[in-house]
Amino acid sequence: MNSDIAPTEFSRAAAVIADSFFKDPVYRWLYRTDDNMRRFLPIVFETYLKHTLCFGFQKRTADFGSFMIAVIPNEERALWDDPQWEPFKLVHAKMCEDLAQPDIHDRFCLMEDVFESLKTDVLKDKYGDVFYLTIIASDPAHQGKGYARNLMQLLLQRADAEQKPIYVECTSDLSARFYRKLGFHEISKTHLPGQDGQADVQIVVFWRDPQGPTTLAIQ
Repeated sequence: MNSDIAPTEFSRAAAVIADSFFKDPVYRWLYRTDDNMRRFLPIVFETYLKHTLCFGFQKRTADFGSFMIAVIPNEERALWDDPQWEPFKLVHAKMCEDLAQPDIHDRFCLMEDVFESLKTDVLKDKYGDVFYLTIIASDPAHQGKGYARNLMQLLLQRADAEQKPIYVECTSDLSARFYRKLGFHEISKTHLPGQDGQADVQIVVFWRDPQGPTTLAIQ
């Protein structure tokens, strides 16, 4: 049985999501080391769960093996304009300062600009009129069991019912195959610039039109 993620479950959910994203190229680009990933990711994801509670579509499997977060249509601007977002960035900056790693916060700000520019360039006047899938994650021990796909079906059904498309950024071939199987197609790409000998991190945008008599298509 799939359920909403309750606020009392945010810490547990964040720990699983952090494990799922431990090898993610974007977070590796941002935090660089295993120690930094372990320090930052649980706090980042728990804060994000709290922040999206009023704006998002948050679901989990009964065994806490998989989680999904999507920002619902007409809430995208409100999410990033919400006064709580600035304190989150300040907390992140303070963590970087305490750890004597200001370069992480610099990369965080660059990453935020890259993703925001990507959404603005791709969506244009459709900005805010889509479901924005921000997290689909499974405990590594549960991956390959179809749990994430089951959660995604909830989002697909709601998007189809409301006749809204779904937008998601993707950073791995495995995720790309997952989205293609669910009817998504690639519409754009960008990258985070490689630094200190690192390669660029490719970011691919996937899009799914609503299934039904009418669609909202990106040309």
